[in-house]
Parts: sequence; structure tokens; C-alpha cells
Amino acid sequence: MTHLNPAISTSYYIDTVSGQIYNSLMEYDYKTLEPVPELAKSWDLSEDGLTYTFHLEEDVYWTDGEPFTSEDVKFTFENITIPYHPRGAATFGGIEFEAPDEHTFVMKLKNSYAPLINYFTLWYVGIMPKHLYEGTDILNNPHNWEDPVGTGPFMLDEWVKGSHIKLVRNPNYWREDEPYLDSVIFKIIPD
Repeated sequence: MTHLNPAISTSYYIDTVSGQIYNSLMEYDYKTLEPVPELAKSWDLSEDGLTYTFHLEEDVYWTDGEPFTSEDVKFTFENITIPYHPRGAATFGGIEFEAPDEHTFVMKLKNSYAPLINYFTLWYVGIMPKHLYEGTDILNNPHNWEDPVGTGPFMLDEWVKGSHIKLVRNPNYWREDEPYLDSVIFKIIPD
């Protein structure tokens, strides 16, 4: 594993760890396989299927204390996912993105595409902090591996290459009473 940025990777191993640090717009209920809210507390689809409007969670903060806003979502899609994620351009290219206010994110499609609802999870687009990536070399940004700043339930405590990655509880996690654990250790088992 070389980094922990889910917005530029399709690696199962990266997503397994980074999924504890970052959030996406939605996730899936693994019992029903239905989309459920994550950073998007709800969403609407226009009758013609061309406009998705996401209503974002409020009072969410990055682990460095900065507020999470729709500008982070817009920036992630336009400047990280589309140019760098292996499926980014094919999945989201040609879509117009808007952030009309701090807690609303809008996507406008040229043609309806029913399966798009399946692509708002961490596997396709983990939301990254604009304030730490804007104006930087995205692929070589040190926050990809040294100090990942997310909105998720855990934060990086220690990464010993070839040995383990230790995550600790995010004391300011936006979902009340979560996470349930104080820390999680991912043991690296070399092949």
C-alpha cells in the first residue's frame, strides 16, 4: 500500500483502511443493497433523470477542524476523481457540478444514466478536503499518506510500512456515539 487516498484508487486494500478515515456521499446497506445516506443525508433526482441534488450533513468537520462543505465535494469530483481515479472520467466526465450553498451539491447530466446512483460510494469517490488539496500536486500531496485528513470515524495514528496501520477514534466524528472502538489496527501481511 502506497497511500490512503480513496479518490485516486480502486485498490480494495486502500479502500478498506481509508474507508475508516474518509466518507463518501452514500454507502450501501449490505443487507438490502440499497443506497443509504453518508455525507449526503438525502438526495433528489429530477423527473427527467438529469439532475441529482444532494443535501449534505451539517456540522461535519475534517479532522483538522475545518468545516466540511459542498465545495469539498465539487472540488473532489472535478479536480481529483475525474482526472486521477481510474474510473473517474468514464463515470463522471461530462457532468456539470454545482455547489449553490454550503450544504447542497448538484450534478447536471446531459443524458440520464440510471446506474449512476451506484457510483457515489467510497469505491468511486471518497470526498477529500479542498483546503488541503487545492493548488497542489494531487498525486504527490503528503496528505495521501503522511497525515490523511478525513471526516470519517477514525484518524491515522501510526503507519509502520510493512508492519501495520493504526487508526484511532475521531473524537469529533459527526455521527453521534460512533465509532464504537477506540482504535483499529490493520496488520500488513507480506506476500
